[in-house]
Amino acid sequence: MNKFVRIDTCQICESSVQPEIIVSIDESNKKSYLDYSKIKYDGLIDDWLNKIKVEIIHCVKCNHYWDREQPSQDMLNEMYASNINLRPASNNIDGSVSSKIKNEISKLMWIIRKPNPLLLDYGSGAGKWAKIAVDVGFKVTAYEPSKERSFEKNELSFTLVHSTDSLKHLLFDVINIEQVLEHVSKPVELLKEVRKYCAPGAVVRITVPNILRCHEADKIWQEWPYNGSRTHTMAPFQHLHGFTPNSLRSVIFKAGFIPINGLRIWLRYPKEMIRQLLGIWFPRLGQTFILVRVR
Repeated sequence: MNKFVRIDTCQICESSVQPEIIVSIDESNKKSYLDYSKIKYDGLIDDWLNKIKVEIIHCVKCNHYWDREQPSQDMLNEMYASNINLRPASNNIDGSVSSKIKNEISKLMWIIRKPNPLLLDYGSGAGKWAKIAVDVGFKVTAYEPSKERSFEKNELSFTLVHSTDSLKHLLFDVINIEQVLEHVSKPVELLKEVRKYCAPGAVVRITVPNILRCHEADKIWQEWPYNGSRTHTMAPFQHLHGFTPNSLRSVIFKAGFIPINGLRIWLRYPKEMIRQLLGIWFPRLGQTFILVRVR
């Protein structure tokens, strides 16, 4: 049965401190919400306003943000499937994007240093990372729950699955979780699930948007839920969570992972490692990219 889930306390740090309400839908911004619903989802989420209070709350302890009331997974799947801006995926990837992805995956290949390594692209979307990982030399399995967001099967150079049941008993040397955790209701539980797929010594690469360095900058809450031209960092029900460097690290530890350090990582990610350290004390200088392993 479709239903909304209410999350009143912080899943990340489990603080007992009452979270603060940052923004909510009222008469002043209801039109912006409805405009976004129409443009993005052909009006699918219009009547959700009649069922819940759409609002974003903030944990004052770990600085994490989230939608207090969130759709069920079935509802989210329906929402993503209705995306009228969605187009059939193509093998043609922008050159600069392709180069950046290839460089990133090549770093992972150098770090793991195993013959015929196995890579799981968890939440693969249109499959850009999966396709390039194959070109770099990985044997790739891509998990994408939405069938509408994946490549046509006759174009695949990797194994594509739409259910985690297909991943049972499989172990991977590298797991890529690119811009996924912000879309799911329970990021800690997702990462605990991912642990099952880690081979000994596996490297897990995780990225999420950094709400402290978002494109709206200081106008982030003035432009919510939609400014009429660009999707908001915390667009209604698209991003259910707003991560900071500190809250991402909290998720990692809570799920049973620890950051990977050592010379091999510093040689390939010197800037990222420096920012990771600075982010502990100065969150705005930090980043929401991290390489981890099972603790």
